[in-house]
Amino acid sequence: GPSAHGPNTNDNQYHFMPLDTEAFNTNKKYFEKVSSNKIKIFHEGYYRIDMRTITHNTGGQGNHVETWLNGERLHLSHSFNMGGATEWRRHATSVVAKVEADSDLQVRVYCENSVRSYCWHNQGAGYSRLTVMRME
Repeated sequence: GPSAHGPNTNDNQYHFMPLDTEAFNTNKKYFEKVSSNKIKIFHEGYYRIDMRTITHNTGGQGNHVETWLNGERLHLSHSFNMGGATEWRRHATSVVAKVEADSDLQVRVYCENSVRSYCWHNQGAGYSRLTVMRME
């Protein structure tokens, strides 16, 4: 996941989430981080892709999170408030997909037009995490 907060922006644009910290990789034979925001999946198969983060907004409808595979959107997640009148929103995605060999995986977060918006939170795996699991 990310090692720093996302941009403090209201630019109404998507931003790729950096994947510059790695908790663990149990088998680099199947996938590996190949750039600051991209994971390469080396072997064809079915993969479960789980992602979660929280975002900070002080207005608007909330942010969207997209899971991308080979430059195309695979999954779209909408946020929901974390309770009450909070300015924090939670995103969670879980998708199982058939993935071809040598595929690229990325995550994008939409930063909406609000007074202030952290596009993602960095305070460890409790806040932002991407998990990729090969289904056997």
